[in-house]
Amino acid sequence: MPTIKSLLVGCDKIAIIDDSFDPPVRGDNDDKIEGFWQAIEPDKDARKELKELGIAADDSDGIGNDELKILWEKKESLNKLSKPFEEFIQKIKDEKEEPALKDLCNYLDERSISYRCFGPQDVEIDNIYEIVFIDYYLGPDKTESLKKEAVGKSISIARKLAEKYGPSKPLIILMTSHSGLTVAMQDHFRGEANIVGGMFYFIPKSYMPEKDRLTLELYTILRSREASSKIASFISSFKLKVSDTITDFENSICKLNIFDYAYIQKLSLEEEGHPFGDYMLWLLSEYFASLLASKLRAERNEVNSLHLAQLPSSQFLPSPTLTEVYQGAIFETILEDSPVDFGDLFVKDQEVRLVVTPQCDLVRSIPKVQSVVLLHGELFSHAKADPKGSEPRIRTELIEIIAEGKKESFRIAWYLKRISSEQFGSFVDGLSSQGFKRVARLKLPFALQIQNAFSSSISRIGVPAAPPIFSPIDVELFTEDKSGKALQLLPLSSNSAYLFYLKGKYKFVLKNEFILDILSTLKAAIENLDARIKSLCDGGDVENEDYTHLLKNKEKLEALLANEKEQLSLSHLFNAPKENGETKDNLFYITRGQTNIEGRNYQTANGPLWLNIQDA
Repeated sequence: MPTIKSLLVGCDKIAIIDDSFDPPVRGDNDDKIEGFWQAIEPDKDARKELKELGIAADDSDGIGNDELKILWEKKESLNKLSKPFEEFIQKIKDEKEEPALKDLCNYLDERSISYRCFGPQDVEIDNIYEIVFIDYYLGPDKTESLKKEAVGKSISIARKLAEKYGPSKPLIILMTSHSGLTVAMQDHFRGEANIVGGMFYFIPKSYMPEKDRLTLELYTILRSREASSKIASFISSFKLKVSDTITDFENSICKLNIFDYAYIQKLSLEEEGHPFGDYMLWLLSEYFASLLASKLRAERNEVNSLHLAQLPSSQFLPSPTLTEVYQGAIFETILEDSPVDFGDLFVKDQEVRLVVTPQCDLVRSIPKVQSVVLLHGELFSHAKADPKGSEPRIRTELIEIIAEGKKESFRIAWYLKRISSEQFGSFVDGLSSQGFKRVARLKLPFALQIQNAFSSSISRIGVPAAPPIFSPIDVELFTEDKSGKALQLLPLSSNSAYLFYLKGKYKFVLKNEFILDILSTLKAAIENLDARIKSLCDGGDVENEDYTHLLKNKEKLEALLANEKEQLSLSHLFNAPKENGETKDNLFYITRGQTNIEGRNYQTANGPLWLNIQDA
């Protein structure tokens, strides 16, 4: 497993932007300026260099803000003045610089990672930095107006950096010493600075003194840096080429004339009874998509080659926007009085009905007594197993329902052997009288997939995979005490992990806070294993099979305590058992849904630590 340093190979240009690195001003620094003058006054060469810079000072009073600015801007090329000016700056930094920034700089120094510090008053920051730490408040923040100005300055610098870099953006890490920086505030910053998601993260300054926490945060960011950069480049190209595509699209459709539309409506649609507006929207949408796809062929191939070996940590979960995008891809928004059509979804509580009658049979003039066929389905939680009797391979993975003013997301399980019908003439009224309400319309490929399965056709429509859907879960941690019983190390912790359902398997990822809690309990766990080992030795029971397992378990925990690579492995995905099931990992015996574990016999062979997860 890679270390932080190895992940930063080829990415050794880091910028840290904070107002504590601003150029010095006279202010309260008279004594330090006096010390600087005393250091250079006896040195003729130093005073000569001062004059060559255009600073005609006869004493410390002659060094004001303008003179300090000149020295600051020339600090990289100073000769005799270099050392005394560095010492002067360091004295100011010792007073002004936040301890958290010192911790960050020390952390990078210890790993021989090069970086450069900038203040917001620095005129130019070169576009050579792969990672940029930037303070949320670049300036005083005593009042709301000052806060707004300080955030505006930070956003402006981040935006200019993003524009300067072109498609290959730097990775921006926002930081602040203030508590209460909400996700909404972070999203606002990212949006205003025009930073692509995946190239923007947040680490509180309070994490900087905690090396384990900082390592964990940086590791989960850096391990997907290359992929994030390629995706950011793809999105940047996408945004640029959408504009070009709009121009081409407008030029093309302007060449269509009234006769083209008349021929479509009269010769292709009238006999079928297909709505003209629906057809034109479909036709033009597909044409626009094909134009855009042709312009993005190279970028698409680049992203196709990506392989994300690991998910980011639970700090970086699928955003709500992903749900909106996927919803827009599989459902059409329909008006309340729209005619009944193939793919219409009706919902009552957990029950679902899908119109599977072919589209062509619903757009023609049809008798009121003709039947409309409905396939039955059921809404169920993402964390739950498929309902008995449903068909897992044709689930609809994501639908959002608003009930009692609250938006909730579900999957839909389809029952291929449960159908009903309503007469066309009384269709909507009939379903309404049963309590069903039309909520959406499945787009054609997704509705066809279900219809195809329903009709037992040998062909199958391939559709895009659903985005990862997650549910928060609770976790508790146990180890073995000296008597061989389960001992709770960490109590059941609410929302301390996230459960994913992926291709018929459950997986989960621990939140960083819970990982740090695990690391904090390792010494206690090792002490308990020592006590257990000693009790077997005292009883002359070293031939016991458990004794060998206990020694191995102790070795695993000691390696975890001492080895950064082992600690970082806790941020990866773990296999999760089904409800009331169990599974094993190198470190963990993992159960799901068990209660009253403490005091039970501990199965030593299962590993040194026992994780029990509970659906929230």
